[in-house]
Amino acid sequence: MAKIYAPNKSYNGETASIHFANGVGETERPELIAWFQEHGYKAVVPEKAVTDMTVAELKAYADGKGIDLGDLTKKEDILTKITGGQ
Repeated sequence: MAKIYAPNKSYNGETASIHFANGVGETERPELIAWFQEHGYKAVVPEKAVTDMTVAELKAYADGKGIDLGDLTKKEDILTKITGGQ
């Protein structure tokens, strides 16, 4: 769940369907995260654990880290390659 920080740290209320208390709200919706960022809010999105990623996310993660997956297609095999079998 992403935390959204309002520019006004003492803001209590609702904006774009998100409830804020003391300037902090939460959402998992990517379109809202983007909207808030475009409007001067700070969004902190926790990094997803590799074990929770889909095959497509794992492939993108591996590509970003320079890990060659070759022809691997199964999640378990990709995880083994990324984590070094740990």
